[in-house]
Amino acid sequence: MDTLIAARERAVAASALSDRDKVLSKLRGWMDSAEPTDSTKLRAAELLGKAAGLFTSEISVTTKERDASEVAAELAQRLAGLSWEGVDSTHARKDDDDLH
Repeated sequence: MDTLIAARERAVAASALSDRDKVLSKLRGWMDSAEPTDSTKLRAAELLGKAAGLFTSEISVTTKERDASEVAAELAQRLAGLSWEGVDSTHARKDDDDLH
């Protein structure tokens, strides 16, 4: 029974994909063949943009929570990996120099 349900779901998904391709193809055709002042061209371009997700205002940001010790360790590792060859040591800051 599960095999039949899975096969049916795959058939529905394939049909939906096929329908989507047909709609997008038709919209592209209208957009390419319409006159520049034709509202059909503008509407087809708008619908293609929506289908491509160009008008989404939702932004997803994923961050990894880290404590200060993890950040400090990563910075130390990156700084240790830097090459100081060719750096003029006359401009190097000494610990007792003011920063500003």
